[in-house]
Amino acid sequence: MIRLAYIVSHPIQYQAPLLRRIAAEPDIDLTALFLSDFSTRKYRDKGFGQAIAWDVDLLSGYDSKVLRAWGDADNVGLIQPFTIGGTSQGMNMPDNIAFQPGTGNAIVHEDAETTFEFPHNNDLWDCLPDMQDQDLLSDGCIRIATLNDLTAEWTGGIFDASGQHFYVSIQHNISGQATILDITGWR
Repeated sequence: MIRLAYIVSHPIQYQAPLLRRIAAEPDIDLTALFLSDFSTRKYRDKGFGQAIAWDVDLLSGYDSKVLRAWGDADNVGLIQPFTIGGTSQGMNMPDNIAFQPGTGNAIVHEDAETTFEFPHNNDLWDCLPDMQDQDLLSDGCIRIATLNDLTAEWTGGIFDASGQHFYVSIQHNISGQATILDITGWR
């Protein structure tokens, strides 16, 4: 049995199906760890400028816990930046992170349509861990995948315990269709 913890800021509507799918695997004992549970009830979204209440169950089908020591009921606290986004650096609006077991590397999902280098939507970045220097930032990130379909985005994203399989969903917002990829070849 593989015990797997998935740490994320809060329950996210498009990640719940991926977490349910992973939890359904007979050899995986998944627990999602949330820094807040504000998205499970009606809340005021600063980005949208309005109240949001999801009409889907965000927590059924998998085990989860809220780590109140790191966040609070209505916000997600930030401890220290891992990488700095912005179009001049290429990465714009980092959204999700998955750590690769055994390497310290992290896969960062970008959640933004961008014109950096060419018009495209959502990149995956492989980021090195912080080494012996004065900051806590990653020592470098490289883009490893791009979605050229402007109606799609990467969602979820998690490594298996070996670090050899990265499972990620591609969601099409317009059609409502999605697929889960198993990306292999990691070292």
